Amino acid sequence: GIAATLEAVGRLTPVYEDAEELKVDVMARWTRRDGRARIGAGLGVRSMALENGGRVRGYDLVRVDTTMVLARWELAPGALQIQIEGYLGWTFGVYDDSYADARVGDMEPSRHAVKAMTTTYVGGLRSTIRWR
Repeated sequence: GIAATLEAVGRLTPVYEDAEELKVDVMARWTRRDGRARIGAGLGVRSMALENGGRVRGYDLVRVDTTMVLARWELAPGALQIQIEGYLGWTFGVYDDSYADARVGDMEPSRHAVKAMTTTYVGGLRSTIRWR
């Protein structure tokens, strides 16, 4: 099948002034027959918030993720299904954008080009509710 993913990655390390990275990816998705495991591969776009309030944009050139159902509850046949899933995702991409410093008086603000390769790992637990 085809899937879309939206992720917001927060940075807790004080080494980075950058607070948040948003990623939107479209993927081809393969699922086991029993629906307990899924894997996806695709590409997308990303945006990182900067300390000065600006944003730089880039591209996810490769995205791979996998999800495995750890627990599943079905309230009734054909009704709501609640799941707890383990998730692991990896993206490789590039930032290719520029941003401006704050304006000082009547001077033109300085512009800074950003061209960098980047990779992001995301893992954790998530819950889903769906109709079967």
